[in-house]
Amino acid sequence: MSDIQKKYFCPRLVDYLTIVGARSIPGRVSGSGPGSGGGGSVQLPELLRRYPPEDHKDFPLPLDMVYFCQPEGCVSVGPRRTALRDANSFVFTLTEKDSGKSRYGICVNFYRPMERAAPGAVPGAGGRRSSSTFRRESWRKSMEKSSDSAFSSSTILPNSFAEISSDYRSSNLAPSDSDRDCPSRRDSEASAVAHHQHQVLQQGGGAPRLGITIPSNDSESGGSHSPSPRASRRRQRVRNHSLTSLCLLSHHPFFSIFRKCLFTLKKLIDACNDSVTPGRGSRQVVRDTVWSVLTGKAHEGTPSIVLHDVREIETWILRLLSAPVPVPGKTRVEVEILSQNLEMPLIFALPDHTRFTLVDFPLHLPLELLGVETCLKVLTLILLENKLVLQSRDYNALSMSVMAFVTMIYPLEYMFPVIPLLPTCMNSAEQLLLAPTPYVIGIPASFLLYKKNFRLPDDVWLVDLDSNKITMPSNAEEIPPLPEPEGSILKNHLKQALSGMAMGPAKENGQMVIESARPVKRDSGDMGLQQRQMPPHMQTQFVQSPQHAQTQQQQMQRLQQQQQMQRQHQQQMMQMQQMQQQQQQQQRRASIVEMIGGMGGTGSGAGVQGNQQQQQQGGAAIFNPFIYGNDVDSVDIATRVAMVRFFNSQNILANFTEHTRTLRLYPRPVVAFQINSFLRSRPMTSHFLNRFARTQAVEFLAEWSLTPTNVAFLRVQTGVFDPTQIGDKPKWYAHTLEPIYFPVWDDGSSLSGALKAARHAESQPT
Repeated sequence: MSDIQKKYFCPRLVDYLTIVGARSIPGRVSGSGPGSGGGGSVQLPELLRRYPPEDHKDFPLPLDMVYFCQPEGCVSVGPRRTALRDANSFVFTLTEKDSGKSRYGICVNFYRPMERAAPGAVPGAGGRRSSSTFRRESWRKSMEKSSDSAFSSSTILPNSFAEISSDYRSSNLAPSDSDRDCPSRRDSEASAVAHHQHQVLQQGGGAPRLGITIPSNDSESGGSHSPSPRASRRRQRVRNHSLTSLCLLSHHPFFSIFRKCLFTLKKLIDACNDSVTPGRGSRQVVRDTVWSVLTGKAHEGTPSIVLHDVREIETWILRLLSAPVPVPGKTRVEVEILSQNLEMPLIFALPDHTRFTLVDFPLHLPLELLGVETCLKVLTLILLENKLVLQSRDYNALSMSVMAFVTMIYPLEYMFPVIPLLPTCMNSAEQLLLAPTPYVIGIPASFLLYKKNFRLPDDVWLVDLDSNKITMPSNAEEIPPLPEPEGSILKNHLKQALSGMAMGPAKENGQMVIESARPVKRDSGDMGLQQRQMPPHMQTQFVQSPQHAQTQQQQMQRLQQQQQMQRQHQQQMMQMQQMQQQQQQQQRRASIVEMIGGMGGTGSGAGVQGNQQQQQQGGAAIFNPFIYGNDVDSVDIATRVAMVRFFNSQNILANFTEHTRTLRLYPRPVVAFQINSFLRSRPMTSHFLNRFARTQAVEFLAEWSLTPTNVAFLRVQTGVFDPTQIGDKPKWYAHTLEPIYFPVWDDGSSLSGALKAARHAESQPT
């Protein structure tokens, strides 16, 4: 990370919010392509809408971000591919080549219904409207003649759209153009049908065009053989689903909260879209929807109700873009994206330099997916600056695993390119894998399959997260083992940190209680990781929360639990300090015994060492700082603590600053790391250490340690393991920060009525 990036702090909470997808879908949805599964068409994604419309001077909107939103292209599937319609989310990064600044993209993907003309349909909106009206009226008249028809009451359906919309439209909203100009939809339909029927009968000897059969009066059921409006619309239009993305770009890694904002935005758009979607028998053209306007397909005749909803949604978006950024360790920003009756405000907070940097994703995810043994092998490859490619079918698991591996090596820093997700559909993306420098890049599972004329270089390691396999290059050396006993100690510490996950999540009033930095409820679409890959405790982290707001009693119980946890941590810290004092006394005794053993007392020295091991084992049974229970955030802290202690061990980097020489302090520190002197000072040398000491990460650490921007590793080295003191999540320190309230939601907005109508529709029995 460059000095420019460290000194730069973006004052914007959100840089851009975009909608990505396809403007139109092809006439036939068939064929295969990356991500289509062989049952859909694939197009290049396009930028459909962006907020704000102008670029920021310090950060223009990258045009290739659309490929990161839909890495395998914009897929269109048929109406029966229901398995692909669930919303999912993932994270990607955009790194500037010159400055090294990283921006984060949080993306929510879902399949949006779109309609296309059938192959035999006659183009022209007017013809479709009149023919559809004629078929609907003929079907309605035939149904009215039948006394036992189950659809005889459907003649009132043209007014259902007005009834649904009127319950949340405020008095200051003008009626739509169709409601204001037309005396009655039912009367206008009848007159239009009569005129259309007269014209149709005069053409072609009374045979209507487009294959429409006029109902016969001598039918036994009064002309009931005429197709229903729904069947006729299916013949006229085929309803497909096109992949659509809501993407948010920011300099700040608030992944889970930004994901919540995107799902809330989708909920608002869907609520408004459903409220204006024409019901059965309505004359409104299907193209005039909120989604069609937002995706750049607005028409001159778009109803004013739709335009009003779009303005309300855009106002909500622009307010979100105006939210301030919390000052690390000073303030917390409480953003109200919905009414407090529906949703508690979202809390944005950043830790100060005495805590671990914010990691708003499961850092221990690679340990769960690959296992401790395989995960440490991958970490070894990263530390020794090998070229590494990770692949998976799950975008979220892939990008989070890449970021987790790079974050785990703190206080070291990876000095080479890191791309958590490299899109398959990006032109010449495979050329990045030919870079001469080391890198860590994540690719979709279909990447190499669709790059037919490309072959991975012979020096690239391939890690498959789906099969938990590491593919070794043909001309590479074996992965050197970690020094002992540090390697075994690290494995045990990581396994101990993960052992608490098997205890199961805590429960409160029959609901899953996840102690995390997310003070808000989650949508069902928030489950970015696939269930087949996610461990059980990670699945509970994305469990859907109840729709109502948290009661005061639940908040008090949560506060009491946090206070009890703090008291337990304080007791554990006291026990740990006592244990450390005992260990220091035992070490002094052992050194005296070793001196005596050198004069012939080796037997007693071995006995003291055996007793020391037993006492240490007994002390670990009393309190183990790497077992924090089933709190996934605390497990992440335990993982980071274990890695810091590993790097600070005797056979790794302990006291390495004694072997550095400062050549210059200003304008930038220049430090010489004396490698040979450092290696001679180690109790045991190893092949791993010989290579590791010569990496750029160690060289950077020698300079960075003079004036570190984060001192959490120093606190860990002094024995501070308590998450309440070094934890990165706001739940451990937000109560000490100054609150800043920022409302995005307007109680007077008509969006509240749309949400009310949507909840009412969901509560109705199906």
